[in-house]
Amino acid sequence: MFGLEKETIMKKNIVDILDQEANFLTASQLKERLGQGSVSKILKSCKEIQSIFNQIYAHDTQKIHLIINQHNGIRLSRETNDFHRFYAYLYTKDISYQIVRALILEGTVPVAKLYVELGVSDSNLRKKIRPINHFLEGLGLHISGTKALFIKGDHKKIRVFLFLFLLGIHQQISYIDWIKSVNRYQQLATQIFDLIEQPQQSIQTNQLAIWIYIFELSVHRHRKIAFTPQEEQVIRLHKIPGKPLFLPDWSEEDWQFFMLFIYHSGIFQVPIPLLPNPQAVYQNFSFIKDWLTLFETTYMPLSEDKRQFAQSKLFQQLVIARFLNFATAAESIAFNAYSYYYFGTLHETSEVHLKEFELFWTRFAMTTSKETLPQKGFNFLLFQALLPLDYFFKEIKLYLLSDLNDLFTLSIKQYILFIFSNKFKLRFVYDLEQSDLVISTIPIRNVDTPMKQPIIFVRSRLFAVDMRQIERALRKLDEALR
Repeated sequence: MFGLEKETIMKKNIVDILDQEANFLTASQLKERLGQGSVSKILKSCKEIQSIFNQIYAHDTQKIHLIINQHNGIRLSRETNDFHRFYAYLYTKDISYQIVRALILEGTVPVAKLYVELGVSDSNLRKKIRPINHFLEGLGLHISGTKALFIKGDHKKIRVFLFLFLLGIHQQISYIDWIKSVNRYQQLATQIFDLIEQPQQSIQTNQLAIWIYIFELSVHRHRKIAFTPQEEQVIRLHKIPGKPLFLPDWSEEDWQFFMLFIYHSGIFQVPIPLLPNPQAVYQNFSFIKDWLTLFETTYMPLSEDKRQFAQSKLFQQLVIARFLNFATAAESIAFNAYSYYYFGTLHETSEVHLKEFELFWTRFAMTTSKETLPQKGFNFLLFQALLPLDYFFKEIKLYLLSDLNDLFTLSIKQYILFIFSNKFKLRFVYDLEQSDLVISTIPIRNVDTPMKQPIIFVRSRLFAVDMRQIERALRKLDEALR
């Protein structure tokens, strides 16, 4: 992520893996999960993580501990989900972070100054810059310079990268201790939300304040933004409020791009003000029509609300792609790094969607214009939001055989439906002959009627062993019905 060093990413991944485990893992097991590093290197990283936890959570009532036991292995113990401070500490100690931080603060940084501040030689500095540039290549940007370093590329992209860099690592401006006059940027964010009549939470104010901070730096350094005729055409589709008096040094182009990103990044959850009519605007983009036509003909018609939601989200990514000039797939991936950072590893339910989405995406790529390169990661999240999970499941009809009273029987049914609601499409029937699976709380010796359906014998209190038995039977049936 953002060109951070391998050691930094390894420590983050170690914590993520351990946080999913209730039991101890050995260093060898961690090595297998990580797919990298030696056992000794992993143990060294774990001891460093342990030291960081002890330092930053020392005075908290709710702590995070890393337990390293010579016999049992390594285990994460936590009383809170506040990992932000750990990740921020980890990333800010990374030399890659410190290089980008210097570029944010100064714009152009003498390499001699970096040698002193970072304690590195010229060759080591260039080596550290390489992974950052590898990431930046996806955005069409590059850290360049012999005697002084600067980010080379389109100024719109530079602003977006620096914003996503700070937001992805710190989340809020109030967590960035090296930015001066934080209150001023927070106040400007509040004024802008008031201007567009958008209610805001403190977290949104602090996020917008980072975006304002990046613009203020660029304006102060006289970095100009220019629009192509095609971009100006897109701007005219929006009802953007006039540039406020409290931003006297900003150009109209600064303000327009600033607002367009607020509307279309999806980060600030601000409605898109389109003129004269959103539907009329959407109809002008074949990408939107092609996407929705393929989705509805392949899967299901969308309700009017869901259709409008999908149209607005597809339009959002078109505008971002147009203004940031995503020319390659790598650029789309780079822009989505912020989303993937939070999305993390796929859940089991996401894997079901992902398999189907790959088929959808292959078909869509054959129909859409090559001039429009959509962002695959974004489209997967939209696809997942539109297609309900039960679409993938065949209905399994259950029959409950019980000698309990009707209310207790109903309670058992409801519990089973609730536990498996995100894994199977289940329905209890009253006719034994119609069922696919029989669940019985009656001992087998008392069941004298032969059945063609499989039958599961469970205790009426439904212990964990009973639920596992039911799940195995349901999985077998689900695979047979597909």
